[in-house]
Amino acid sequence: MADSSKIEWTDSTWQVTAGCEYLSEGCRGCYAARDAAGRLRNVPRYEGLTVRLPGELPRFNGVIRSLPEELDRPLRWRKPRRIFVDSMSDLFHPAVLSLTHVDRFGIERPFLAEVFAPVVRASHHQFQVLTKRPQIMAAVMAEPHFRLDVNSCLLRDGHEVMPGGMTDPDFRWPGHLRVGASIELDKYSFRARHVRAAGAANFLSLEPLLGPLPSLNLEGIDWVIVGGESGPRSRPMELSWARDIVSRCRDAGVPVFVKQLGAGWPGRHHRDLKGHDITTWPEDLCVREYPNA
Repeated sequence: MADSSKIEWTDSTWQVTAGCEYLSEGCRGCYAARDAAGRLRNVPRYEGLTVRLPGELPRFNGVIRSLPEELDRPLRWRKPRRIFVDSMSDLFHPAVLSLTHVDRFGIERPFLAEVFAPVVRASHHQFQVLTKRPQIMAAVMAEPHFRLDVNSCLLRDGHEVMPGGMTDPDFRWPGHLRVGASIELDKYSFRARHVRAAGAANFLSLEPLLGPLPSLNLEGIDWVIVGGESGPRSRPMELSWARDIVSRCRDAGVPVFVKQLGAGWPGRHHRDLKGHDITTWPEDLCVREYPNA
């Protein structure tokens, strides 16, 4: 599988699970489900993970597979990268919490802890974890037993454990880990609250942006990504929605990254299928900022 990514705000992707499940309106045009049902359909890890109902786009069917053979991949990358974790899945799908992994010593450990251990170790990278289930993410990351499991994996591999990682109420995850949530409609703005509660550097992905977000609270948010929808049957993003987000990020001092204007943007040309040719955008939306490392 290729390591590099065409996603504008990251450098590489790292797949540790395969499969997902439809949760909210932003999932309708899921590129990962399309890929799993299309160009990757003959790759064993993606076989049998999607369903396609008459008149609809492919969807994941809720089956989740762990990919333990991928766990050490970031440790083999020497050059620092921004790494999008599980771009083809959702690391905090409930089924992931029940996955386990038997390590080389024959000890069964939670698979999610085995994922977080190399994240903590590989501090030369920046890891980006994105979920539509931030309430699960916040609960797991605040759980002392989960931190203990991660520390056990680190200790097993001969590495220092996280200081205060088990019981410290002021514990913060290492700064090279950034966790976020997708928000596509205002009724899901509550997801930002759980992102803030995760005890880590954070971000929001407002993509595909399907409506204005008047209820979105940017307090305590470190970074915002905004973008329109691309792919078959794309729903348009009104530029006023994106402009409002950019303006509010400016007021709040939050870096903002406009990824694409979407396939529904009327100003795109015939070769720009995603509306991502920034040279054709209105000047006020040509904004691609990153948070401090």
